[in-house]
Amino acid sequence: MPSLRLHVDTSAIIPIASRASPRISNALSSTKTHSSIALRSLVLTPWSTQMTPLMVRHFSDPKTVTYLKNMPQPFTLKDAYRLAASLEGKIHYAVAAIESEVQPDHVVVCNVIGSLVVGMNDCGMTELGYYLEASCWGRGIMQSCVRAITERCGLQEKIHVHYGAHVAKIYAFVHVENVASARLLESCGFVREVVLKKNRWVAGQGFVDEVLFAFYF
Repeated sequence: MPSLRLHVDTSAIIPIASRASPRISNALSSTKTHSSIALRSLVLTPWSTQMTPLMVRHFSDPKTVTYLKNMPQPFTLKDAYRLAASLEGKIHYAVAAIESEVQPDHVVVCNVIGSLVVGMNDCGMTELGYYLEASCWGRGIMQSCVRAITERCGLQEKIHVHYGAHVAKIYAFVHVENVASARLLESCGFVREVVLKKNRWVAGQGFVDEVLFAFYF
């Protein structure tokens, strides 16, 4: 699996497991797709345009996109840049496995396996969205990421600085059949608020119900 050499702002990196837990480290190293990862740490780092082509690999996996909305198949490089453009201006992090020490010029070798986005829509609703490559599901990785973003990085203040708005909670929409994601959010302090009927279009499934979760600051 290809790795990237990225120039990173070390002050903006959010550690997920600077001393990776045996559960996460062993799970990644035992996964065939990620057998080449020598995991030093798992982090959230601001998304960069250099990462955008990786979306093609991520979203070409039918299992990864099972519960994601508006994902054309096949997913092309043009689709990737269109999606990245739609996320501009939002708080957008990559989930990355760091494979090297940060060099003096702030370059680091990493492997991007997912992303997490916090954005405010036209109605003033602040929404959390995320995805992780299917080969990494069920290993506590995204749970650690969501917990870090909500509990440790001062997200409420970040939203205020980024959008100039005060918020009391953030929302997350979950496909009604995505039980694992629902459990993940509940384990991170999100509260199930309501089921929204036929709220999302998913390719191959039509309109599906979603569960609305909220995290209160």
